[in-house]
Amino acid sequence: RNAVRTRTYRRISILKGKLVTAEREQNDGDISSETEQRYAIIIPPGTRGLSNESAIHVLALDDSVCVSPRGKQYTVLHLTMTSPEDCDSHDVFDETLGRAVQHLIESQLSTNEEGSSVEECHHVSFSFTSDSPNDITEDNETTGLHIAYRDTQSITC
Repeated sequence: RNAVRTRTYRRISILKGKLVTAEREQNDGDISSETEQRYAIIIPPGTRGLSNESAIHVLALDDSVCVSPRGKQYTVLHLTMTSPEDCDSHDVFDETLGRAVQHLIESQLSTNEEGSSVEECHHVSFSFTSDSPNDITEDNETTGLHIAYRDTQSITC
């Protein structure tokens, strides 16, 4: 079986404050700090200052999806990137994901009208390897089941 080994790097960060704030319309009675955080963010490869060779996929979620304490203004970030398993240094990827969090926070400073700061309170990082066959064969014994192998992330999964 011909396989390609890839490594997936993950970082889960807890931010105090809302990462993305919506601009208030004049007739809108809601304050921007009550904006729900349900965002999928793609940071493209080669983003200035990050040195990321592959895309970084980010999910920003808050208490509106029950992943943080209700009403406490926290945002949970899930960052994911992949690389070939034979890469020299895995520490580089952890540092890149950390810089990506700071990049996201800093990119929102200019749009945050109320001046409330967003800061990272805690994070955890980990990685895992996966095998994906180069040549997908139909040797599957289960009828009606198609297994789709991907050696890298896609925008849909």
